[in-house]
Amino acid sequence: MRVIRAAEDDADRWNEYGDRHRAGCVYHRFEWAGLFHRVYGSTPVYLLAERGTEVAGILPMVQLSSPVFGRIYSSMPFFGHGGMLVDDESIAEALAAEAARLARRSRAKYIELRHLEEHALGWHERRDKVNMLLTLPRTADELFRFQWLEKKKRDKLKSQIKRPEKAGHTVRDGRHELLHPFWLVYSENMRDLGSPCHSERLFGAVLDVFGPRTRVVVVYDGDRPIGGGIVVGGHGTLEIPCASTLRDANQSSPNMMLYARILRYACDEGYERFNFGRSSVPSSTFDFKKQWGAEPHPITYHVWVPPGAPPPNLKPDNPKLKAAVEAWKKLPVPVARLLGPPLVKGIP
Repeated sequence: MRVIRAAEDDADRWNEYGDRHRAGCVYHRFEWAGLFHRVYGSTPVYLLAERGTEVAGILPMVQLSSPVFGRIYSSMPFFGHGGMLVDDESIAEALAAEAARLARRSRAKYIELRHLEEHALGWHERRDKVNMLLTLPRTADELFRFQWLEKKKRDKLKSQIKRPEKAGHTVRDGRHELLHPFWLVYSENMRDLGSPCHSERLFGAVLDVFGPRTRVVVVYDGDRPIGGGIVVGGHGTLEIPCASTLRDANQSSPNMMLYARILRYACDEGYERFNFGRSSVPSSTFDFKKQWGAEPHPITYHVWVPPGAPPPNLKPDNPKLKAAVEAWKKLPVPVARLLGPPLVKGIP
C-alpha cells in the first residue's frame, strides 16, 4: 500500500472510487480541486491511497493561507463536510499520517477534516455539529403531505409554506441567469450575519463545472430578489452549499417558498435524499430543518495540530472572533461585498 498525491490523470479513478463509496458525496469529486485553484488560487492537496493498482482511499484537502489564520489544510473548505473515504482503518491511518507529514513540512497551523463516518485517528475531535438529511419520497406531492407530523404541526407547516405566496412573492429556478440575483441576496445576508461573503465567481464556477447537477432558485418580492439558494447534486443526494434570505423580508417567510421549490426540484429529479447541511444543536436552523422531516447525522471534526499547540477555536463565542463579527455587521453592504472574497478564501 502507498499514498500518493493525486494528479489530473487520476481524476477518473478518484471519482469512480468516490461514487461507489457508501459515504461519498458530491464534495468528494475531483473537480473541486481545480475549481478552488482557479477562483481563489488555493492549493489542492488530494491524497490517494493505493493497494497495488487499486484505489483504497481518498482524502481531498485544500491548503488555505491568510494573514489571520496562517496556513491550514481543510477537507472540505467552505462547505459542511468532505473528509476521507477509505476501505478500512489502516488506510485512514496512512492517509492521516501523510497529511500530518505534509502539514509539518509546510509549517501549517492545523488540519481540519469533516467526517460523516467515524475514524480513530488519534487527533482532537469536535462534535458540535450535525448534518441534517431528509430521505425523499418518490414524488413531491407525497412529501408535502407531511404525514409524519401530527395534524396541528402539519397544518402549521402548510400554512407557513403558503405565507410568502399570499404576500405576493414569486419563485424562479434556473442557472446562470439567476446567479447575480442570488449572490446579491447571499452577500447582503452574510454581511448581516457578520461573515465575509464568497465571490460571485465561485458560484459561477460551480455552475460551469457541475453543469446539469446544479440549480439556482430565487424568491422575488416584485422585481426585488429577497431569497436564494444554489444546489448541486451527486451520489443520490442534492446538496445546498448556500442559501440566504434578506432580514427585512423574513416576516413573510421567503425561506419556506425557497425550500419548497428546492425540495420539489429534488423529488422531480429523482434524488433519494436532500441534505440541508450542517447545524449546531440546539439552534434555530436546526429547528427549521427538522420541521421538514430532516434527521440529524453526526459530523466529526478531526483536527491535527503540531505537538504542544492548542486546537483552533473558530466558534462564534470566541471573544476575538465575536469582536470581528460585530465590526463586520456595521460595514456598508457594497464594502462588505468588495472585502469579503479576499478574506473568506483563507477561512475554512
